[in-house]
Amino acid sequence: MITINLAEIPFDGMRLVGKTDRDIFDLPETERDARPAGPVHYDLHISEAGSGLMLAMGSLRVTFTLRCVACLEEFPHTIEWDDYAAEFDLPASGVLDLTERIREDLLLELPDYPHCDRDSDDPDRVCPAAGKFDGSAAAAGDGPSVWEALDRLPKPRE
Repeated sequence: MITINLAEIPFDGMRLVGKTDRDIFDLPETERDARPAGPVHYDLHISEAGSGLMLAMGSLRVTFTLRCVACLEEFPHTIEWDDYAAEFDLPASGVLDLTERIREDLLLELPDYPHCDRDSDDPDRVCPAAGKFDGSAAAAGDGPSVWEALDRLPKPRE
């Protein structure tokens, strides 16, 4: 949980640095194509923004294990957000809970269709499925083209 007691925030704001002590993402077991691989690290400046709002600005970092949509292999994907900014309503309880908003913001940063050669933390990674489905293997002389297979289908009668 990422919470702060509003009474502890000085007039000029305060710095909040740390990491979550548990999995804040709570993704369902059926959704295992994206799993957090560690805690969320945060370095935020919390201040009052006026009009009943609090402002959190700073950086967030978390690593996920994703599954490639092409080869189905898992790979690490780190989200590093150095210019994070979010507004929060002043809670009546006097305790500001940043957890849910940060959770949602980070989940929205995950790629919709992760590819291990594009989204991996390893910039030199080559997807084992590269070229198998786009016809480039046939262009390299490594097998039949998907277009050739389509060309062999019977043509519809007019």
